[in-house]
Amino acid sequence: MRDGLNAGLPSDRFQVDWWLNSHRVNRRLSRGARRPLDLAHYFAGGTEIINPTVIDGEGFPLPASEALEAADGEHLGAGTALLLAEIPADFSAVKAARPNLALEWRLHSRALFEKLFRRGYLVTDFVYLSGLHPRGFYVLTHGESIL
Repeated sequence: MRDGLNAGLPSDRFQVDWWLNSHRVNRRLSRGARRPLDLAHYFAGGTEIINPTVIDGEGFPLPASEALEAADGEHLGAGTALLLAEIPADFSAVKAARPNLALEWRLHSRALFEKLFRRGYLVTDFVYLSGLHPRGFYVLTHGESIL
């Protein structure tokens, strides 16, 4: 792709299905909708970050190499209802400063999501944490029954 975000990198896309009449969507659109959850709420519920990053000396997040093995782990499945998958909060900045790291992230995310989707996970939300080193997380839910 030739746009500024994807030029020079392989590109991936999610298929998005909007289940407009589902219980979950109706609940989130109602007057009594819950406040958006932040990272602390997910941690309090025991949600695991499948690929926790480390910030390098230049302030860039590095993908966790052990995450792909964790996505194959036996503890994932119906027993682990929620997971967090971290991505760079500012992918454009990573790409501009460190194109090789951007490529590493793109390939890491592709492999991680492919494994999790095959195991029955769906992306159901996104959490952004601002600050000195902002962080972004896809929330993955196991199975369609809760949607």
